Amino acid sequence: MSISVAAFLLASAVLQLNTYIHQNSLAKDYNKQITALTAQTETLEVQLSSNNSLANFNKYVEAQAVNFEKVEVEQIKYIKAFSDQLARK
Repeated sequence: MSISVAAFLLASAVLQLNTYIHQNSLAKDYNKQITALTAQTETLEVQLSSNNSLANFNKYVEAQAVNFEKVEVEQIKYIKAFSDQLARK
C-alpha cells in the first residue's frame, strides 16, 4: 500500500511541476508579446507624429489646392433666402 501512495505522491508532484512549468512558459511568452507590442506602439507613435507634422500638412494643402480654382472676390454673388424657401439653380 505504501508503494501506491508513494507512486501517487510522485505522480502528483510531477503533474504540479508540469503545470508550474507550463504557466511559467505562458508568462514568459506573454511578456515577450507585451515587449514586442510596446515597441510596435512606439514605432507607430513616431510615424503618426511625423505624418501629422506641419510640413506634411502644408504639402497636403498644396496638393489639394490643384483641385480648386481661384475666383476674384467681385465674381462672388450672394442671394438671400428665407428659412421657408428653397434655392434651385
